[in-house]
Amino acid sequence: MTFLGKVSMGVASAALFALPVSMAHASGSIGGGANQNPLRVGQGIYVKKIACKSCAYPGGLKSPQAVSEALGKISSGAIALSDSERKAVTAYINKRFKRK
Repeated sequence: MTFLGKVSMGVASAALFALPVSMAHASGSIGGGANQNPLRVGQGIYVKKIACKSCAYPGGLKSPQAVSEALGKISSGAIALSDSERKAVTAYINKRFKRK
């Protein structure tokens, strides 16, 4: 392959690798916009504030009784959450554990 052929091949390869990076950056998948999926938000709250190692249910909810108990604590305020967090995590738990 000639020098010009190698340069052309290098430019074409660089363009192909740069394209997906720029597309991923422009996808809008990063950030905390208002259009986030509420179940994803609820899942994040569940992981960080309900099922973490130092949380009320380390390792997660393991039985239907634990689910009912956790939902009671969430709705009563025994587990400290904002109103929007409470709604999001309740929706997530209900969906995740096939309630309602």
